[in-house]
Amino acid sequence: LLVLDTDPWLTTVWSRALFGRCPDEVRAAAERQQADHYILLTPDAPWVDADQRYFPDVGDRGRFFDECRALLDDIGAAYVTIDGPHEARLAKATSAVRDAFPGL
Repeated sequence: LLVLDTDPWLTTVWSRALFGRCPDEVRAAAERQQADHYILLTPDAPWVDADQRYFPDVGDRGRFFDECRALLDDIGAAYVTIDGPHEARLAKATSAVRDAFPGL
């Protein structure tokens, strides 16, 4: 099991969000690779500031979440949405992985 924070598909969303466009090379890389299953986190957890984080405004996070969900739907990806407080998310994600990959 390989767990990634960001893959080429999500990089296309980040590229559009931060730069207003996605280079063709990034899109082409994404089209060559798709994960077996995605975990999409809702923006309802409280904001925790960190240098590498973006979108402290919950509305901005909601729009980014919507873009991510739309992409996953568009590419026909298998995914589960995880919500709730930070403390509950690990248990929900663990359960989702076990459901998606019962042989683990």
